[in-house]
Amino acid sequence: KSHYQVLGVNSKASQDEIRAAFRRLAKEMHPDVSTSYDSEEEFMRVKEAYDTLADAGSRAQYDRELHQVCVFWGWGLGGWG
Repeated sequence: KSHYQVLGVNSKASQDEIRAAFRRLAKEMHPDVSTSYDSEEEFMRVKEAYDTLADAGSRAQYDRELHQVCVFWGWGLGGWG
């Protein structure tokens, strides 16, 4: 899954949309509140996605790398990057 898919946002999402998605998911998946056996792992995935996409430089680099992977494998970008 791409970071965009993890957060449930489109690749054109604004910083406000990314922040809102992270906050919503963090409330659901935080290990202190979730009853899922793998909540810590899920939460870390969400946090990594947010940390990457919340920083403009990291997001630009991630988007370039994601684009290269999609082109290499012949996948349509489909909102991934």
